[in-house]
Amino acid sequence: MKTKNIDLTNQIKQLESQLNNLKLELQNNKSNNKGNINIKNNNLNDLIRPLGPNEEIMTVIFNTQGTQYICNWAMSCKKANLFVRLEEILNNKFPDLKKHDTYYEVNTRRIKRFQTLEENNIQNNDMINIFLIDV
Repeated sequence: MKTKNIDLTNQIKQLESQLNNLKLELQNNKSNNKGNINIKNNNLNDLIRPLGPNEEIMTVIFNTQGTQYICNWAMSCKKANLFVRLEEILNNKFPDLKKHDTYYEVNTRRIKRFQTLEENNIQNNDMINIFLIDV
């Protein structure tokens, strides 16, 4: 129980750090067009929405395969998040990903984009490999 509390405290600290980074990024990008700011605000809203009953926070780690473009980049999220929402955040953080066709695997299983992390059987601290098809 004590370990779970420590894990949750660490995950909350990670989320708070991400929230602060997103706030700074929003302040720095005020000159961007309204569409980009709306996307970032949506991501910010996802992070600050309170946890419901039986919701769990988890962290997943992303790596690109065949290139060092993304290396051990961690993202905190909820088990109930659709994977495509994580992909959207990745594409905003790493815009060059949009130039490639991609697919994702966890433990050698292909991830289904429109299923939740739980439905894809993605666990806390799992490594998600990003495959760039047209590098």
